[in-house]
Amino acid sequence: MIKSPWFKGDNMKELKTEFENKINSLKDILVKEISKSSRIFIVPHTNMDFDALASATILYTICKLNRKEVYIVSNDIEDKMKSSIRHMYNELKQKCTFITTEELDILRDKDELVILTDTNSEYLIPVNNINSFKNIIVVDHHNTDSNTVKTDKLYIDTQMSSASEILFYLMKNLDIYIDTYLSQLLLAGIYLDTKGLYYIPTPFTLGSVTKILEYGANLKEVQDLFVISDFEDDRKQESIINNLIDCTNFVRESDYTLALTSNDNDKDMIYEQYHLAEAADRMLKYKLDAVFVLGFIDKEELGNGHRNLVCIKARSKSSNIDISKIMDILGGGGDQNRGSSMIETDNLQSVKELINLVMTPGITREEIDTKLLNIKYENRPKIYVYEHGSKTM
Repeated sequence: MIKSPWFKGDNMKELKTEFENKINSLKDILVKEISKSSRIFIVPHTNMDFDALASATILYTICKLNRKEVYIVSNDIEDKMKSSIRHMYNELKQKCTFITTEELDILRDKDELVILTDTNSEYLIPVNNINSFKNIIVVDHHNTDSNTVKTDKLYIDTQMSSASEILFYLMKNLDIYIDTYLSQLLLAGIYLDTKGLYYIPTPFTLGSVTKILEYGANLKEVQDLFVISDFEDDRKQESIINNLIDCTNFVRESDYTLALTSNDNDKDMIYEQYHLAEAADRMLKYKLDAVFVLGFIDKEELGNGHRNLVCIKARSKSSNIDISKIMDILGGGGDQNRGSSMIETDNLQSVKELINLVMTPGITREEIDTKLLNIKYENRPKIYVYEHGSKTM
């Protein structure tokens, strides 16, 4: 564990001891399971971001240092990645072995180990048959819910800013040298999940950033990863997101203020998930407790293999509104402050009504289930927990 003035106050002693015990526990589990595994498959969430890529790379590095055959599993399509993610991904492909889930099925054997990182939900990973694996470790900072992968090796610390922060402290605990390249990856992961170092959940986050910068990470270069270089494409994406935000409706109750955002001027618009997520993030600058942004990400009218899917991206600034619990009710998942869900319907208005129903002050889960059964829609939404597919928060 690193030494830092932030960890010396009397009020930090108990928190530091608890944190060190958690990291020691993770180390013990990983060292034990890695040592007895023949092959190791590292699985970040679908639609990888900087935190997923960084944490997967650190785990890959740890496994390689233990002289293990290791792969990072992803079905992400390079052409659909944002340019900065695509650049990092192409660099990492020269250093790490990436495989698809089809290749994973071919490489499986009885002594394999699967490590999920930056997610704990079945519906957020590319592996369809995750429950068929006998040995699974989860390293994550999001809340658990009904979609959490079934394993007795869950390492989840919701106090940490990111999976990158967790794995930074794990490398320190293992006394693994962190070179400039790895420190740059870790900083990018933390920078993303702290909204540009704006959200600092604990002093451990500041401690990790300080030490990572000492190891050679360049904050300016990380900030440049978030700078848009394609002006024409950026203006197009900005227009889509702004049109969404312009259609926001506010719901003001005695206990909270909500924002419900969907493009009522073009109800058949089909979005990329990051459009909805970006709109939700931007709404947080306004004085409200929670925001729900929704839109179609698929339509049956597009042809064979498509269906009517509405995606919800949700964010909360209130400690009294737990997004993970709300999204769990709607078949999705997340953590206290952010989450997502997919609902099969061709009626956006019905999804708004569902959100209003779930957010009714004082309502219980039993009352919600009862009322949902009585809601009459010509095209009633189908709420369900996904077993696989591309779902990102």
